[in-house]
Amino acid sequence: MAKLIAMLLFSLALGAGSARAQAPDAGAVRRQIDARIHSFQNQKKKATLGFIQQAIALSIGYGAEAYNAGDRAGCFQFYAATADSLIAAFPDEKSATESARRALGDLKAARERTLKNTDPDRNAWTMRYAFDKTQIAWELQVGSSQGLMRLGAENFAKSQFEEAQDAYESAIQSLAELDGQTLRQIPIACRFAPLALANTLFAQKQYKAAAEAVTPGLRYLPEWPAITIDLRSLHHDPAEYESLMEDLQAKANAAPQDANLQFLLGYELYFTGKKAAANEQFQRTLKIDPNHAGAKTLLHPGQRPDDDEPAAPPAKEPKGTLKT
Repeated sequence: MAKLIAMLLFSLALGAGSARAQAPDAGAVRRQIDARIHSFQNQKKKATLGFIQQAIALSIGYGAEAYNAGDRAGCFQFYAATADSLIAAFPDEKSATESARRALGDLKAARERTLKNTDPDRNAWTMRYAFDKTQIAWELQVGSSQGLMRLGAENFAKSQFEEAQDAYESAIQSLAELDGQTLRQIPIACRFAPLALANTLFAQKQYKAAAEAVTPGLRYLPEWPAITIDLRSLHHDPAEYESLMEDLQAKANAAPQDANLQFLLGYELYFTGKKAAANEQFQRTLKIDPNHAGAKTLLHPGQRPDDDEPAAPPAKEPKGTLKT
């Protein structure tokens, strides 16, 4: 599994371009933050740590530039407006996850301290402290997810599938907390968790659960259909995989109206190089379930869902300059 992730990283790196960052526009960044907040509210989604961190990253992208240009007050006011919007939009435990509530609590405490001080420079740093604390929480969540993914891969390689399943399910819990951030800001190793779980469930002949794990995996990792990988290579014993495929094929033949079985068979065929046979399975799946997202995605892999623009990273200033 670790080899698979490394291959995916390499493949994506080949297509990565470089772009020169442009100075952010205050109004545009504010509208972007507000739009994301409204979108979460309209969807009645709980704020996650990833969502809070994204709003913070966008704010720093503008605020650091303003601060270094000498506009301490403008930097503070922008940071404060972001904090106020987040606090007002997600006021209680029903509207935010536990990790997000802690981040919101830090923002609220920082705002209370700034109300007692009139120095914009000091207040900008007070807000930046709360922002950086959330960044650390985000990095810890990422680290936990990545560690669990490594643990899962080690156990999968030894055919310790129950242990691998537990590790991947735990990684998915961390991924749910990272969700709300743009996909390109979430490390690939973390986003691969649902697909890794699908492989592990398949290895245990839990076919329905495996099929159900693939669809969110494709949402988290839209690059996946373009990756050339043979799923057979993940198993230390080729006969192990072939035995599973024979069993899955028999189950699919016996239940031709089971969309999950038809889709999973197509998925396994797709990633063992049998694209024509896979497409037939996806078409069968869509006849049973016309709205099957996974079958639609793999049947037309070039039609990737639009991803949000990545959050602006914190500005990097030359040595000797102040950064907030």
